[in-house]
Amino acid sequence: MKKILKIISKVAIFLLLLMIINKILIFILVDDADSQFRFSMHEFYNQENIDVLFLGSSHVFCGVNPAVLEEEWGKDVYLASTSVQKPDVSYYLLNEAVKQYDLETVYLDMYYWQYRDDPKQRTQYQMDYIYCVSDYMRPSWDKVMFLLDASSADFYLDSFFVPARYGDRILDPAYVEQVIKSKRSSAYQNYECPEELATTYYKGFISAGGGVQSGSLIYPAGSAALEPIREEPISEYSMKYLKKIIRLCRERGIELVLFTTPMTDYHTAVIGNYDAYHEAVRELAEEQGVAFYDFNLLREDYEDYADELFLDSHHLNGRGADVFSADLAQLMTRRQTEDISVYFYESVEEKHASTQEQCYGLLLGETQDGYEIIPIGNRSDLELEYRITQTDPETGKSIVIQEYSVNRLFQMQGEENASLTIEARVPGNKNNCNEAVINVN
Repeated sequence: MKKILKIISKVAIFLLLLMIINKILIFILVDDADSQFRFSMHEFYNQENIDVLFLGSSHVFCGVNPAVLEEEWGKDVYLASTSVQKPDVSYYLLNEAVKQYDLETVYLDMYYWQYRDDPKQRTQYQMDYIYCVSDYMRPSWDKVMFLLDASSADFYLDSFFVPARYGDRILDPAYVEQVIKSKRSSAYQNYECPEELATTYYKGFISAGGGVQSGSLIYPAGSAALEPIREEPISEYSMKYLKKIIRLCRERGIELVLFTTPMTDYHTAVIGNYDAYHEAVRELAEEQGVAFYDFNLLREDYEDYADELFLDSHHLNGRGADVFSADLAQLMTRRQTEDISVYFYESVEEKHASTQEQCYGLLLGETQDGYEIIPIGNRSDLELEYRITQTDPETGKSIVIQEYSVNRLFQMQGEENASLTIEARVPGNKNNCNEAVINVN
């Protein structure tokens, strides 16, 4: 018995020393004085009350303004949203929230990009966004289970021993001195809002300036941002955590609403098969008895989200967030007494068929001999004419390589790096419907 106690004591002492070393190394190596995530996780744990919790990726913290919702609903709203938030992250944040808040409703954003991966295939880039949450979660067995499930064994050392990610910094005295100095500041110790967020942050929301000019959207074909919906729109791993979220809400008597923040019409059209994903989520919601509202399918007579309300093809800007939040607040209030499905199309296909012919933007594809312009709109047979101007980025000199013509194939004129301005219009119409600029190598 004494031998066993001796072994247990040695193990306990070893673990205690390891924890102390870990704490010291984190203090001197982890440069998070200006971290948005450190601040937002502290805020998450230190709310007086949360009635309505939003979960999801940057679509939420860019697109949902709690102040607008609070004014309409008279409830305390908080966004526990983080960049590249996967459903396992959403589940564990919800699990943390129910430990201390009496939630009434949870809104889970269903941006398609976040529901298709497998932790065995996660890269360092994806794990960094896991760590933005896990590093600031309170110690618990749930945190251990989260990290075990969220990655392959290749990342376990980085997951459970944070200083391992900064091994190359431990012999950099200037870096260590700077980190220690920043952490001894009153701003760090009091969890003050990072300076760059001070005027734009509220309860997880970050109001973003800037906007997309109408008709200016263009991407290169094959861009990662436009990767089509996969054959299996929701991965097995994502489905497991979606059902865990549904089950946890049901067990706690919390209403769960699945929703999507709006993207531009360009984005839902250019990926080509958005309806496959929408249908997969709709079937899950129907099977599990939860509500689902896809604001990409909101009818134009209720709200038409113009390009100017977006930062890019799929993130709302601050003005867009205010408009969308007002729509969300009003429709979620209305659904208590009426069927609001009448305000939504059933599919992108139906939306395209029900609206007048329109070009949302352009796609630039590469061919064996040059480039091809592909119009993206609500018709597959759109015919436009194009004027193409090539600009040398160094000299600013511009040449017109094609006057208005229905020809969509062209070649660059000499320069390896250049900026292309592509103007598009309906043949016979003097006004452009699209004017896009793209840099090519």
